[in-house]
Amino acid sequence: MPQKNRAGVIEFFRTITALPRFRNFNLVFCGQKLSDNLAEQVRVCGLSRVVCDLGFVSDAELSYLYFNAEFLIFPSLMEGFGWPIIEAQSLGCLVVTSDIKPMNEVSGRGAILINPYNMSASAHTVADQYTRRDEIIELGYANSRKYMPEQMIDAVIEVYEEITFGQQKTTND
Repeated sequence: MPQKNRAGVIEFFRTITALPRFRNFNLVFCGQKLSDNLAEQVRVCGLSRVVCDLGFVSDAELSYLYFNAEFLIFPSLMEGFGWPIIEAQSLGCLVVTSDIKPMNEVSGRGAILINPYNMSASAHTVADQYTRRDEIIELGYANSRKYMPEQMIDAVIEVYEEITFGQQKTTND
């Protein structure tokens, strides 16, 4: 799944862990197991001892990972929506994601936005903005509340009302 940009994540991680502040970080992959090519990239980059490929995990395990992570790196090149952004934000996890649609729209102001096509530069962007970690997490948590079922239902009702009342105004004029 090249659109997930996992090769880019490995490059990002290689770059960021060369910086003193991030030297002791580990990288955890969830979901589909790494391909042989990506596993080889991890090995060639000398990251085998600090990269863990868990495969698919339960919802409880995923929540635990978000809750204990320094940040979620989600540099996808193409998504329909980007639920991991909202999941991470709702659990107080810093989000690092692509500065392209829909990720930059879904994340609101509660993420560090990066260029998914230049992951080495993106690592430096994260390092530069990391001092704002707590602020960005708070903004992310507030953003995630917009996507709670109650708020989404209210938003859908509002759209239907605008459409319905807007049509009535037009036909009554």
